[in-house]
Amino acid sequence: MELRAELVGELERSYRQPYHLMRDGLIAIVLALALSFGVSGCANKPFEASEVDLAGVESVRARLDTEAGTIRMPLDDVLFSPTERILVQQANNILMSRCLAKSQINLSKDFGVFKPDQEDGRYGIWVQRLADENGYAKTNREGISPESTAPYDAQEGFRDAYVKCRDDLQGSLIVMRQIGRPEAPEAIQRIDSMAYGSAMKAPAWRKAKQDWRDCLQERGVVVSEDKDSWVPQVPVDELNQQIRTAKIDIDCKNRTNLIQKVADLEAKFQAIYMARDQAAINSLRSAKAVDLARAREIVSGVRTADEAR
Repeated sequence: MELRAELVGELERSYRQPYHLMRDGLIAIVLALALSFGVSGCANKPFEASEVDLAGVESVRARLDTEAGTIRMPLDDVLFSPTERILVQQANNILMSRCLAKSQINLSKDFGVFKPDQEDGRYGIWVQRLADENGYAKTNREGISPESTAPYDAQEGFRDAYVKCRDDLQGSLIVMRQIGRPEAPEAIQRIDSMAYGSAMKAPAWRKAKQDWRDCLQERGVVVSEDKDSWVPQVPVDELNQQIRTAKIDIDCKNRTNLIQKVADLEAKFQAIYMARDQAAINSLRSAKAVDLARAREIVSGVRTADEAR
């Protein structure tokens, strides 16, 4: 279990979806970038966007899929989708397996591959079928299948060999283009943070959240004192009460259209910041295409070899 917890924890961190920074961290990032932009000689044109800039992106909206539990934003254009992340993980596993073979370890290409399971939780829970099953018990969109890692948990020498191969293959493994990874391109992290920071300052954002909080209180749910929180106060050890609260939470989000409203605002600010850094976005889009082409080549090459046997 210790081995699986360590390796799986590493994989989970590598796949984590955009769970946003706390408010103080966001504001610090926004201020630092604004100051940096000003020092460069453009102090008369602040980098941070505001409501005034929204007029140019009126048609931009977030795309919500309540069945899959996904929220698609403009920035997703340069990130890996859940399906693409699985492909890249399989390609990386194949590269790792070639290295591990030297230690007489046969690694499956499905080792640690994530399976879509939960909703995008950037604004708390919002998919009814998942709340009915779990309440607030799960927060990650995806989870690792235990059967994909169990065969290796007790295998002697696996951990040391895995870590050595991972280090030896730095530069060869395909980097997960995801928000939250230390090695993710700086432009992705910056645009995501600034878009969220600008959106949460908008009056329309604050009103949408207050409408949801009012709805919760009218239904007898205790709201968090932190107005930036996306979760009301939830009983810790009472699953039935958690599920009841979760159902009310989602019903209030549906009644007030909270998720669509705040997601649209964040999407618009993402579009604004992406347009301001178009050269970086074009580069990221090209690099993503190259990485996916390489991942497909690696995976298809193994499939062809397997079929030829």
